[in-house]
Amino acid sequence: MERQIQDQERKIQEQERKLQRYAEEMEVKLRKQAEEMETLFYQRYDQAMEVAIQDIHDCADDVTDKINAHAATIIESPQPAQPETVPACRWNVTPELREQLNTFVPKGPPTYGSMPEPPVNEHATGDTVRPEPEPTDKAKWNKDGPTYQPTQRNLPQTHWQSGYSNPPYHQTNMDGLPIVQTNEFLKRVNLPYPGREKSYHWYLKLKSHSQQYGIYLRDMEQFAVDQSLCPTEFYGVIIIPSRYHEMKTPIYHFLSQSTTISADDYDVCNIVNKYAWNTDGYQALYDIMAQIHPALDS
Repeated sequence: MERQIQDQERKIQEQERKLQRYAEEMEVKLRKQAEEMETLFYQRYDQAMEVAIQDIHDCADDVTDKINAHAATIIESPQPAQPETVPACRWNVTPELREQLNTFVPKGPPTYGSMPEPPVNEHATGDTVRPEPEPTDKAKWNKDGPTYQPTQRNLPQTHWQSGYSNPPYHQTNMDGLPIVQTNEFLKRVNLPYPGREKSYHWYLKLKSHSQQYGIYLRDMEQFAVDQSLCPTEFYGVIIIPSRYHEMKTPIYHFLSQSTTISADDYDVCNIVNKYAWNTDGYQALYDIMAQIHPALDS
């Protein structure tokens, strides 16, 4: 009788072990399927965002063309005839009284059209110096970004006032791209670094999220040795060197946050700290992805 009970217990234990192994296998399969579905979702989301942004650009171009055409029509239309003014000679006023009246008539400031333009001194400082153009064609791009370093005079000026912390998304820079929303990007984007094995998925998420705040990353298909992760253009709009220097700092501050990269990841933390002197997030991100992506491994 005892032997039968022991045999039954042994069979029950074997069935439990089989069920446990089956449950573990199913858990691994489900986790793998979930990761594949999540990756596919973000890829399709990124594609849909690119199409939507392109439609927005096309709509903005169409509206701009219509406004320009309407303005041209108004300018070319004949102006209404101005009423004739009474000449001063028709008023019976003596020259002595006219001089006295002129002393009481306020005189406005001189118009700029009647004043000669001040000479431009390239070595002077102040408002008389015109902003120097960016040598976009001469700037060479590599892993460290463009070789051209912008100065305070040639940084692009935005159309929104600098006192606002949260400018509207539709506002654009002088370069034609949406403004860089640094505060919103650092406040709203929360993507902890998952490690080397999942860095591909992490990069795709970061590219998709940062694009909403005027910060752009290169597609993985365009990765190449000694080529910056900052794209040289976005939907046909050239990214000028000063725009690069606007976007690199928010990326660096994002990577330097403890919520993004844990202090336990010594190698990745050392990479980020290496670029603290110039706060170039593109260079730090290049070295992070070079650890696993073969296209960046020199």
